[in-house]
Amino acid sequence: MALTTKEISKYILNKYVGPYEGGHIFLYEGSNAPLGTLYFGLNNRTPPASSYMNNKYLFAYRARDWSIVVDMLRNEKPLYIHWDNGNNQGYLSTSLEPVGEEESTP
Repeated sequence: MALTTKEISKYILNKYVGPYEGGHIFLYEGSNAPLGTLYFGLNNRTPPASSYMNNKYLFAYRARDWSIVVDMLRNEKPLYIHWDNGNNQGYLSTSLEPVGEEESTP
């Protein structure tokens, strides 16, 4: 199993209004190099397959998952993006955190 992991340092949110209820989140590494895109499509359609090509991630979600992913981006640090070549599946994750840890406020 070949696992590719990179830390997410920055992001840009694009949330669409009107008949299209989805959006995109563009992810970046610390050097401002693009990592990939999180695509949010219509809730009543099966999302396209996620992929990792040319060192860029493309993860597909339903629009209803928007707030969960945005919450992770805003409140978790560090946050990582992974791609498992063995099963062609990607995911976002935090690092090891203590149970009951509260997010600190600067």
